[in-house]
Amino acid sequence: MSIPDPSREPAASRIFLSPERPLGVLIWGAGSLGSDISAEIAAALGDQEKGQRPTIRLIAHDLAQSLAQKGQRKFADLLPYLRPRIGFFLAGFEAEDGPPTDWAWDMNEAFSPPRPVRTGRPGEPQYGFNWRGLDLWLTRLLLGYDPSLLHRLGARLAVSEEQLLPLFREVELPFSYSGMDLEQATEMARFMIHTTLGLLHLQTYPRSFSWEIEMAIITPQGACWASPPGAEGRREEE
Repeated sequence: MSIPDPSREPAASRIFLSPERPLGVLIWGAGSLGSDISAEIAAALGDQEKGQRPTIRLIAHDLAQSLAQKGQRKFADLLPYLRPRIGFFLAGFEAEDGPPTDWAWDMNEAFSPPRPVRTGRPGEPQYGFNWRGLDLWLTRLLLGYDPSLLHRLGARLAVSEEQLLPLFREVELPFSYSGMDLEQATEMARFMIHTTLGLLHLQTYPRSFSWEIEMAIITPQGACWASPPGAEGRREEE
């Protein structure tokens, strides 16, 4: 028996890369809007890039508006908390020597506009990683504590989470993000993805399932695949 590949399910995530500039967008759950939505998203990104090279902020807003309009039409009869989760994480570079820019959007937040992920501080290098979705396992592993522990201890000891956080920071695994080269950063991304999926498999998934992983690299020089889509897939059958 084999469970259908999650990458072909409505809630699956997809990566779209721009052929014209260093820009990529990770979209999740858009399959709920219809079987043709992937082609529509790819075409929309391509059409925007053929014009006057809009800013990444404008691309994010246009993409959010398009998905929201489709969602409002399709899920108009559903209460907000019953609507399928649809969103995206868009990242790229405006210029070869400029800082990275990234935006996030989620339809379940009352069809809200996209928001910038990082605050712009010109002249200050920013290093690190963003992780969305299933954060329980990696928070326990990399940060050293369950994400619910801050709230529980704060309530038990009548201490604010802000006061407890410095103590919790002392158990985080140290990583020199500023010292990572592209190969090391890609290796860390693979480790985080495979670790999360492996723990999901052990904890909640049945013994038979499959997954495919898509990874892309975006640098000021362009966007490309870290490996072909599906090349890092894993399949188990019984």
